[in-house]
Amino acid sequence: MTKRKSQQELLKDAFTKTVDQRYAESSKGEKITYWISLGIACGIILYVLLK
Repeated sequence: MTKRKSQQELLKDAFTKTVDQRYAESSKGEKITYWISLGIACGIILYVLLK
């Protein structure tokens, strides 16, 4: 098991790490969730623009 980070460390990482670094360190499940949410967001934007 990996050590859980404290809230302060997570907040620091959010501001100091780039999106690429965070993506590279994320687990497979987090990556799948990322792509699904990105697809849904793009789908909503396209729907609003093209309706």
